[in-house]
Amino acid sequence: MGISIWSRRKLICSRRQHGRASYKSPIPQRHFTFELHNAKGALFAWRQTEGEYDWTPESEIHVGPQQADVMLTPDERTEDDWLQLGTRQELNGEVLLGSRNLHTALSRFPRSFVAKKASGRLAASVLSF
Repeated sequence: MGISIWSRRKLICSRRQHGRASYKSPIPQRHFTFELHNAKGALFAWRQTEGEYDWTPESEIHVGPQQADVMLTPDERTEDDWLQLGTRQELNGEVLLGSRNLHTALSRFPRSFVAKKASGRLAASVLSF
């Protein structure tokens, strides 16, 4: 199949850190595969081979008009529904509507870090803080 080049380099990182390593190819015309394993040796999170791409199968691609999102009534909306609505409105230039919906999300979910962050981001973008 190919030559295995192993690095048993242990990288212990928190969620806010990252590691970087580079290796010189002993056979430059070959493609390499990188795999990230957990401490027990099982494939953990990632496998990437040079020159290979993860494409969506053609059978799953639908061209033409797309199905519209169904927006629930205000009483039925979850935290995520409110955040998506407010963020979509913000990105489409409907800043006041987006702000109102993000504030509604905050009033319904006062402990939500994501709602606080989105509302603060929008407020800072219009210099309203």
